[in-house]
Amino acid sequence: MQSARSKNTAWYIEALCLGVTIGFSEVLLAIYYGSQDMDPVTLAVFITVPAALGALSQAALTNVRKFCSDAKRLAVCAMAVQISGLVIMAHSLAVRDGHSTWMFIGQCMYWVGGMTSSSPTQEILAHNVDASLHNRFFSRRAMVMTILTLVCNLSSARILETGLTNNVMAMFLLVAAGTRFISMSLIYLTAEKTHSTLSHSTPVPPDEAVVSIIKLSLVMMLFRCAVNLSSPFYSTYMLREIDLGFTIYSFLTALPLITKALCLTNWARLLDDNRKFEGLAIATFAIGTVPVLWAINASTPWLSFLQILSGLSWAGFDLISILLVQNMYPRSITQKLGVYLALSSLGSVAGGVVGGYILRLTDSYHSLFAFSGVLRLLTGFGLLWYLRRHHLFRFKDLRVKSGIATLMTVRPSIEAAAKILPLNLRRDSRSKRVA
Repeated sequence: MQSARSKNTAWYIEALCLGVTIGFSEVLLAIYYGSQDMDPVTLAVFITVPAALGALSQAALTNVRKFCSDAKRLAVCAMAVQISGLVIMAHSLAVRDGHSTWMFIGQCMYWVGGMTSSSPTQEILAHNVDASLHNRFFSRRAMVMTILTLVCNLSSARILETGLTNNVMAMFLLVAAGTRFISMSLIYLTAEKTHSTLSHSTPVPPDEAVVSIIKLSLVMMLFRCAVNLSSPFYSTYMLREIDLGFTIYSFLTALPLITKALCLTNWARLLDDNRKFEGLAIATFAIGTVPVLWAINASTPWLSFLQILSGLSWAGFDLISILLVQNMYPRSITQKLGVYLALSSLGSVAGGVVGGYILRLTDSYHSLFAFSGVLRLLTGFGLLWYLRRHHLFRFKDLRVKSGIATLMTVRPSIEAAAKILPLNLRRDSRSKRVA
């Protein structure tokens, strides 16, 4: 029987491998497509459809679990699909045209395998790590993944800046496939077999939420459609329109990730006061404002500020939107959240395709960004109005200034980031001495 320490070490190594996989694949593919002279509609399809298929496969996971209750087997099979997708993409870049059908198929397999494996992997980790260590373990694991992802993004972007070639991109994708294989091996060799309780659970009574999950998802789908009118084209804008270097581009794309990690505590403080709708209003307004501001200035300091604002607002929006579904449907969160994410992903695909057609007709990124921003504000306000109609909150109760002050407080976020580091090992040793 493995000790708890050796098991946890294996899971941290697995997190390292996952961080390297993401760092050498997802952002680099965005760099590759953003630097190519592709038709806007084709670019939108290549970027949005694979992720949408991944969301749909994740939503279908609850039905698959009826036939495969072994989380370990399901996670390994899904990771194998993801690794195959990485190898196919690397082969397409090295041997074939990077715009080929095989490149697209490889991307689809990568996203389907990756998103399908996330749920059973989390279940395995929760089962194999001592429950008393869950908070510390998952926070540290997330930090390890984030740091490795950023390091790989920046280092690979620096290498690509010396000369972007298909063979170099293929090499990075093969490294991603190799590290993911190590991750899959650790799951297979280290984890105990984990059987889901879904297949043995008793039927749950229907939820009594005042909001239909289908209607809520359709409203959210419209908002995601407005968001993705511009989202797939920021990489092309930065790499081709204003000719930023790969290193600066990677730095700008890393800023939202860093901001999310630092500001989640502030969002949690706001939600602890039961002010989720106030936070949703602030996040929605900021998300709608950001693309309009992109059309004003293209300097690196200005874009850095906008990326920080984007990370701050999306951290709150994603957190609150999932909590809304969880609070409304506590007894069937898995099924309802799957429907919600799947329909939202379809909205993202539709928005990307429409945005591609608009960019093809106007050939103006600034017009596209401004149009997307206006639609984001309209559909975001429509989302708030829909929730108000169901008496979930009232506009007159919003305390926007107080909410912004809470979110902009720096000290609690820095304190939360420090707690993730191994500094609290001293607390462990102190508690052992007391015991």
